Amino acid sequence: MIDPDTFLTALYVQADDFFQPQDRPPPGARAPGRRASLSVSEVVTLGLFGQWFGFGGERGFWRWGSRHLRAAFPGLPAREQFNRLLRAQRAALEAFGVHLAEVLGAAHGTHEADKGFEGRARHARWQAELGVRMLCAPRRARGQKEHPWPKPLRRWLASIRQIVETVFDKLQHAFGLRRERPHCLQGFAARLAARVGLHNFCILLNQRLGRPNLAFADPVDW
Repeated sequence: MIDPDTFLTALYVQADDFFQPQDRPPPGARAPGRRASLSVSEVVTLGLFGQWFGFGGERGFWRWGSRHLRAAFPGLPAREQFNRLLRAQRAALEAFGVHLAEVLGAAHGTHEADKGFEGRARHARWQAELGVRMLCAPRRARGQKEHPWPKPLRRWLASIRQIVETVFDKLQHAFGLRRERPHCLQGFAARLAARVGLHNFCILLNQRLGRPNLAFADPVDW
């Protein structure tokens, strides 16, 4: 385990290295309106860190953050203002999660799906419109005795599905997705992106520490 300050520092460095070119305005430039109290890197860092299940939700994280994070994040605003910043940075949260997946060597543009997403026409449309490739076992046609895919290929796909189910379980329990009662889609999308980003960062951190990829039920020593 590592202490919360070390975890936060590692997370912030990872985020700032990614956002630094776009988070620093050119010399002499001034953005219109009031300057945000937190940088994009800081919003993303706090947004990810706040998804730990142990906080019990946004209020719990904010109570803990108000006591422990003021020195590291002097621009920490009120909870309502931070929630607005988090929603506004949804695209940054999504981009950071994808970046972490790419650092981990994840295949880009390939999605494993249930049989409910089968269909050559829709797969071709999604690849043309979204640039994604679907990996989905076809259904057995009515009256067809043999499955269209050989057993070794189906077993391989089942092993991939097992990994997907494990990730779902981590998001549901370790990162509190099951407690979500969203009031608006934008806020839920931002928190979901933050949870996925935290999941990917924990895998990356575990690899650097020589731990199993998914051994992050409690990597932080509170």
